[in-house]
Amino acid sequence: LRFMENDHSSSGDLCGGTKSWPRILYMYRSLNDHLRDALIQKHLWASNPLSFNDPFDCSIPASNISTPAEATECVEYLLRQMEAPTPAFQAWVRNEASNGRIPFAEDFEKGWRKSLEKAGVVCFTERPDNLLMWAHYASQHGGLCLGFEGLSERLDLQRVQYAKTLPTLKLVDLLPPKDLEATKIRLTSKSCRWAYEREWRFILCETKFSSN
Repeated sequence: LRFMENDHSSSGDLCGGTKSWPRILYMYRSLNDHLRDALIQKHLWASNPLSFNDPFDCSIPASNISTPAEATECVEYLLRQMEAPTPAFQAWVRNEASNGRIPFAEDFEKGWRKSLEKAGVVCFTERPDNLLMWAHYASQHGGLCLGFEGLSERLDLQRVQYAKTLPTLKLVDLLPPKDLEATKIRLTSKSCRWAYEREWRFILCETKFSSN
């Protein structure tokens, strides 16, 4: 498994949360098998980010506005993925790239989202007493809130960055090996409207999920 490396960078545009490591982090849980596994098996459920309740979570768009050098990098990557592209096709896409255009740009985004299908996220919060989170994540106040002490010593946790303006990405950022950093940015950036959650995430970039 590959894990995200923590980054404590900050910006004046950020809002909410603490800048220090909380002694205890919490997890709201409904009364289900995931709670049973946490209490009995000591297993924590990693959710696939494509299933998050915020449709904008993990969905920072990648701009197709590129310099000729960036477009060329994308095109050369595209050609390496193709089986025996014709000389005419190679000439056409390289000419497009020389003018800052990326043919088949949507394929880069589709490829990244496909890789996201293999990701898993375990979510924690600094707050055990938030009414909205009790309603959203704990069976409408009928579940539990678990506390975990000293997680920073055992897990490489990422503090979610809440900002008025979300970070910008380009299609070239979705290419290996830069895609790992792009994934981190997308998985740890949220609007200030969610700052009340004060969320921390443990991110697995490659994992497997059951059909459920």
